[in-house]
Amino acid sequence: MTDAFELSIPSHIEFILYKFDSIDSQIISKVKRECTNFSIDKNKNHYMVTVYDFIDAINTSPRLKAEIEKWSINSTEANVNSVYFLVDIMNRLTNLKWISFKISTSKNFTRLIKYDDSELVSFQFNIVEGQFDLSQLMERKDLDQFNRKCIEIGIMENKYLNRRPYFYMTALVLMETLVLMDMEGNYKSKEILDIIDPKLENDNPMLLVKTDYTSY
Repeated sequence: MTDAFELSIPSHIEFILYKFDSIDSQIISKVKRECTNFSIDKNKNHYMVTVYDFIDAINTSPRLKAEIEKWSINSTEANVNSVYFLVDIMNRLTNLKWISFKISTSKNFTRLIKYDDSELVSFQFNIVEGQFDLSQLMERKDLDQFNRKCIEIGIMENKYLNRRPYFYMTALVLMETLVLMDMEGNYKSKEILDIIDPKLENDNPMLLVKTDYTSY
């Protein structure tokens, strides 16, 4: 599995923005003001918007737009802040379609994390949804074995006309299926398990798994 494949998996991510951070506050304000078509859970201060609408909204702020332009050309003069991380994330995650964020009213927030004896600025996000194209990673015989496992555990119907070359499962169920294949001596499943990013297991997103089917 290449880095390019891993970065194509997330289609929906979630993160926290802090009301009392000056940059975060502007992002929150612009998205709430400019985006007319977004999902909102007011009780949880939770917003969901498309990547394109999110970018368009924050581009209406001269300050935020200037920050985006700095990082888009890899300027060393820009400050490391939410805009830096978001631009980097959106540029790297090639199939990202949706962005969700929660608003924190904590005044004691920090993006500093300790690493060994140093402090680093970080931006944490969770993968909510993604896509996993097994046809890029497995040969025909491996895909057939994967499909049979999915039939055994009840994810795929054993009816040829009702089956599709894609279906939904959580990342943990996907990994459990690959483990079952590994236990039967499938080398390709072991190879995928060995190199898969632990974040996928920790976040456990819902995945659109692309496979293939034949009649059994």
